[in-house]
Amino acid sequence: MSDITEKDVAHLAHLARLKLSEDEVKELYHHFQIILDYVASLDAVPDLKLSAEPRKSRTHLREDEVGESLSAEDALANSPKVRKNQFVVPPIIEDME
Repeated sequence: MSDITEKDVAHLAHLARLKLSEDEVKELYHHFQIILDYVASLDAVPDLKLSAEPRKSRTHLREDEVGESLSAEDALANSPKVRKNQFVVPPIIEDME
């Protein structure tokens, strides 16, 4: 069984700025349990030995193409804080002095 709780699911929803009812939290909790139990079952799969010579492959890259993008107004629409047409986020690097 997984180590996730309904409280963890509610916290994740809060971090994702999702408003979930108690029933939705219970449903997501059930889905998370299934997913995490499956991932845990993968530990039972034996490790495969790598061949002496790895497969030679090429990375196939596509050409860059200009396409449609969001307007600044649409991109910033769901941001909790905006200043001068930019996202405002909390500082993550403190003063080094």
